[in-house]
Amino acid sequence: MIGIEIYQPAAQKALEYYDRVFVGDIETLNLTYQSYFDYVICGDILEHLIDPWLVVQKIHIWLKTQGLVITSIPNIRYWQFLIDLIFKGKWEYQAEGLLDQTHLRFFTRKAACQLFTENSFQIMHQKMLVKGRKKTLFNKFTFQIFEEFVGEQIIIIAQKMGID
Repeated sequence: MIGIEIYQPAAQKALEYYDRVFVGDIETLNLTYQSYFDYVICGDILEHLIDPWLVVQKIHIWLKTQGLVITSIPNIRYWQFLIDLIFKGKWEYQAEGLLDQTHLRFFTRKAACQLFTENSFQIMHQKMLVKGRKKTLFNKFTFQIFEEFVGEQIIIIAQKMGID
């Protein structure tokens, strides 16, 4: 397994589990992998990037034909954020969470899917991650009509389209 990590201490820890870890910014690293990986995992990464579209293009090059990218992205349509924005006029960055001060981009489910489909990926699976008993029950009993407001994370599995 190969990883990319911008922070040296985290990269050092990752070496306990990975065969190789590149230290650097994924947006500026020039990795020469072509049609190499079966899977690429982006766990809460894309929202931190200046140009996530460029990184998704790089991932497309790195993946084998029919390779998969698996990603999780915070959902900007989450109800708690919207309540604060609409009724309190609050858009306050925090140390962590949806408005993490290191987030540069924000995505809805539609925008996240579009990020992949516009870069030659086919969405194989998408899901809103709904956590907590009350939100899960609410989601179930409302036939998932409000799922995009109770889901904190967007999970997407997308397959590389095209030939190598």
